[in-house]
Amino acid sequence: MATEEDILELLSTLKAAYPAWKPGSSTPAMLDLWNRKLADFEPAALRQAIDRHIDGSNFFPSLHELITLARYYRPGGVVQKDELRERMLMLEDMFYTAGEISQTAWGALVVAFYQSGRKHGAIHAREKFSQFAGVSLEVELELVEA
Repeated sequence: MATEEDILELLSTLKAAYPAWKPGSSTPAMLDLWNRKLADFEPAALRQAIDRHIDGSNFFPSLHELITLARYYRPGGVVQKDELRERMLMLEDMFYTAGEISQTAWGALVVAFYQSGRKHGAIHAREKFSQFAGVSLEVELELVEA
């Protein structure tokens, strides 16, 4: 489990990767919150989550983003397979790195989440597409249930 030293080391890595982030913004309350929320993760999982975030984003991560990514790594650094989540991360990476967005691919992802019983994932994918594209993603989910 991650210690306070581990969290400080991770923050140091993030500060090096995102020099525009102001170290003064790490208040005692922020450090306490990060320590509490990240303490249940193995340090290796947190390092992999940070590496993944650095590879795909120009911005300092939120605590939520790190927690979400860290959940996909097991102790020892083996990725837990979640094909739909991986597809969504791939589509997000395509948008962030190349500015590409495919309504067809995002629509298929929404349907796949919905068909697998993961309605929250379908809603999240639809909202992500709308955020990236600036338009709503229209998918007839009622037809999927039939």
